[in-house]
Amino acid sequence: MLTFGDVFEALTGIRPANSVQVITEAAIDSRQSIPGSLFVALPGERVDGHDFVADAFERGAHLALIQRDLAVDYPVVDLRPEGKGGGVHRDLAGLSLPACLRVESSLAALQQVARFWRRRLDLRVVGITGSVGKSTTKELIAELL
Repeated sequence: MLTFGDVFEALTGIRPANSVQVITEAAIDSRQSIPGSLFVALPGERVDGHDFVADAFERGAHLALIQRDLAVDYPVVDLRPEGKGGGVHRDLAGLSLPACLRVESSLAALQQVARFWRRRLDLRVVGITGSVGKSTTKELIAELL
């Protein structure tokens, strides 16, 4: 199971002690946040996910990946490189949840966590591309597997 420690290690290379809080899933839509999830605030053309961090936390998300300051006050661990956020904050003892992890790019951080997690698992990845029939093909493959 993915834990807070895994997310932190994926983003910093440092595994904090006592970081066994399980991350149930990741969501980019606050309405899909469930208890224990990781919400990734992605800025978009029309809507900015940062405006929905509070909603994700109200739905039970424990962590949020953010790339800008928020209008609401939650504990923030700044993971940006030296000079921008002051470097990695290594003292996570007593960090209360929900909390935010401040990164340079929330999309890049999501990709980094996913890459870290996939490398730890012995999985075969199947890519389905094209302009017609992807959903049907995905469902057919899921049934077969």
